[in-house]
Amino acid sequence: MLNIKYLKTSNISVLRFIEYLKNYYKNIYFDTGIVDEYQIIDWYINKTDKLYNEIKYQINSTLEKWYFWNIYEITDNFEKSKLVLKVRSYTIVIDIYKSWNNILIEDIFIN
Repeated sequence: MLNIKYLKTSNISVLRFIEYLKNYYKNIYFDTGIVDEYQIIDWYINKTDKLYNEIKYQINSTLEKWYFWNIYEITDNFEKSKLVLKVRSYTIVIDIYKSWNNILIEDIFIN
């Protein structure tokens, strides 16, 4: 069993991305003048809130598989690696430090 920990900055980067998406949807639909824009925006915001959980679940489940990692630095104490995932239409790049069964998620980039 892996002990997975997230640095505060990695969680903040995911939360910022989700806030960006919420604002993006609000701006698009408020500018269109669609009659039920509030209903559409509520739907998108609910789906976007679920995206955070999807990203975390996908990271944790993929880390358990081990074989998707790209190791690019090895020292006596840790391995530094990258993991690239697809969640919905987003590409997620994760910087990871691994020491035995302890994993530290250093940073998460979302495109």
